[in-house]
Amino acid sequence: MAINWIGTSDQGSIQPDVIRNPEADPMHGIHAMYDAVAGKIFSAGGSQSYTASPATSRARLISITKAFTNATVERLSDMLDPRGFANVVVLPNGQLLTTGGQRVSRVF
Repeated sequence: MAINWIGTSDQGSIQPDVIRNPEADPMHGIHAMYDAVAGKIFSAGGSQSYTASPATSRARLISITKAFTNATVERLSDMLDPRGFANVVVLPNGQLLTTGGQRVSRVF
C-alpha cells in the first residue's frame, strides 16, 4: 500500500511517497502514531479483502522525519496472532495495546 502526502495549501496536492507493505496490500489493519515528536507510526495486521480473507500478523514501523520527504518503513516482529478489524490503543507509558480482531476478516 502506498503512502501519500496530502497538502492543504492553495488547491491542495497529493504527492506519492514510499510503499508501506511490498508483500501484500492489507486493508483494515491497525495504525497508531505513538510518538508524534519523532514521527513514529505503528502499522500491523489487516487482510487482502474486506471479507472471507485470512488476516496477516505482519507489523511495521513507519518513521516520518519531515513533511513531503520519503518516510522509512521498517519490518518489525510479527504479532503473535493475525488480526483483521483489530484495535490499537496508545497507553500512557507509550506502549501499544492491540485488542480484538479476526483471524479471517469478515464484515459485520
